[in-house]
Amino acid sequence: MPFNGAGSFNVYTPGNPVITATTISSTAFNATMADFAAGLSNAMPRDGQGAATANIPFGGFKATGLGVGTLRTDGVNLGQLQDSAGTYLTAVAGTNTITATLNNLASYTTGQTFRFIAAGANTGAVTLNINALGAKVVTKGGAYALDSGDIGAGQICVVTYDGTQFQLTVQPVTSINGGQLAGLRNRLINPRFDVWQRGTSFAVTSAAVVYTADRWFGNAGGATAATYSQQNSSSINQYGIRVQRNSGSTSTQTLNLRQIVESLDARTLQNITVTISATLTAGANFSAASSQVFLLLTTGTGSDQGSASLLAGSWTGSTNVVNTAVTISATATRYSATVTLPAGVQEIAAGIYYVPVGTAGANDWVQVDTFQLEVGSVATTFEQRPIGMELALCQRYYAKSYAQGTTPGTNIVGTLVGAVFTSMCEPGTSVHQLGNVKYPQTMRTGASVVYYDMVGTISNFSTITGGGLAVVNGLGAVSSIYQNDSGFSFSALPNTTRAAVIAWTASSEL
Repeated sequence: MPFNGAGSFNVYTPGNPVITATTISSTAFNATMADFAAGLSNAMPRDGQGAATANIPFGGFKATGLGVGTLRTDGVNLGQLQDSAGTYLTAVAGTNTITATLNNLASYTTGQTFRFIAAGANTGAVTLNINALGAKVVTKGGAYALDSGDIGAGQICVVTYDGTQFQLTVQPVTSINGGQLAGLRNRLINPRFDVWQRGTSFAVTSAAVVYTADRWFGNAGGATAATYSQQNSSSINQYGIRVQRNSGSTSTQTLNLRQIVESLDARTLQNITVTISATLTAGANFSAASSQVFLLLTTGTGSDQGSASLLAGSWTGSTNVVNTAVTISATATRYSATVTLPAGVQEIAAGIYYVPVGTAGANDWVQVDTFQLEVGSVATTFEQRPIGMELALCQRYYAKSYAQGTTPGTNIVGTLVGAVFTSMCEPGTSVHQLGNVKYPQTMRTGASVVYYDMVGTISNFSTITGGGLAVVNGLGAVSSIYQNDSGFSFSALPNTTRAAVIAWTASSEL
C-alpha cells in the first residue's frame, strides 16, 4: 500500500530507486505508477472532487479560511458561532403568538436552544412558531404559562425545546417593568378593596364626595340615585366595589370612582411612564352606551388640593392624561392604559367613570375587583399585599376607635368595644376629665375628629354611673378637643364621679 496507515507515503520498493544506465523494469515501473495512482486517489482534491472516507484528525492544527456554513451538515466557522447563526431567530413578529425564521431548521429536536429579540411585550400566554414548523407553547419554570409582562418589548429571550414546548430561560431580574426591583409596585392604597372602615354600602346622590372603601371616593355629575357597595370579588380576592345606579333611576349623571395619590408620592412619578389597570365586570343591565367604562388618570401641579378641588376642576394644571374607553362584559376582565406623566406632576387621581342611559334595571352596575397604578409600560401581575400592611396604609388617612367590622355611629352600649374613657375624677367633685387618644398610625395631617356617645349620637358623650356600670348617653358636646397628626385629647364635664366616654373617627383624607 502507498500509505502506511500513519500518513506516510511508501514508494514501491522492487526496482526502485532506479540506477543510471540500466533498463527500467516494466513490472517495477507499472507497480510504482499503480502506487502513485492509489495514493493520489486516497488524497482529497482541493477542488472538491472527492469526499473524505474517514474522520480526519488535524493533530492540534486548525482548518483556516472556512466558508459560512448554510446546511445542517456544513462546518461552522468561528464567526458564525460568535454571531449565533445557527440559533438566532430572525423576522420575529407578534407578542403572544410569535413567529420567526431560522435558516435550514427542518424540525424541532429536544435540546435545541434559540435566541430572539421580542417584537413587543406579551399580555398573556405565548406560543412560538419557527419556520412554520408548528406553534409551541412558551413556558417558564417548567410547564407554567407566561404571565403578562414576562416578555418585554426588545427583551433578549432564550428558549429551549424540551420535546413538547419551549421553556423560557429566566434571566436575572434587575427591575420590574422598568421600575424598582423590590418594594411596593402599586402606587394606590386598598387597590383590592379589602378595607371598609366607614361601612359597606353608601348612597351617592349628588356631586358631593362620598368616601366608600378606604381611600376611594364616589360622586356623580349631579343629582342621582346610586349605591356604592362592598361585594364578593370574582377573583381570588375577597371583595370588590360595585358602582350601581339604583333600579328605576332615570338619572343619566356620570358616576365616578376615584382615589387621589398624596403629593409626597405623586411627585416621584414626574416624567415617568406609568400604566393603570383595572379588573371590571358589567351587571346584566349595565346601561352605559356601548357598555363603555372610562379609565381616568388626572394629574395636577398643585400640592394636595384634594377631592373637592378636583371635582370643581380647580386643581392647578389639571390634565386628564388618560381618558380611555373600554368595553366591558359580564366576564371579569383586566383593562389597562399607559402614559408618560408630564414634568411638574405633584398630584394624581386614578379611577373610572361611566355614563348611564335610560332607566336603570335591577343590575345596572360595574364592579371593580382590582386597580393598579405602576411604573412601566406593561400591566404586570396584580400586586398582592398583606392585609395588615394595607390597613396600616389606610389608617394614615382614616382611623376609628370602633372595631373594624363596626360602622361608626353604631350603638355599642352592650359591649363598649371602641369606647374611650377619660381618667376618673375624685369622688364627690365635678371637674373636667381628660381623655387621650393615640392614632394607630401617624396621619397625613392633623385629622378632623368626629365623636359619638355609646348609642351613636354624633357630637355627644356618655358617662358610666353606678355600681352596675350603667351608661348614660346624650350628655352633649365635650368641652374641648386638642389634636395633631399623632392623636388627640379631649376634656368633658360629666358632673359625675364616673368617667366620660366617647367613640371616635379621625380623617385626614384628601
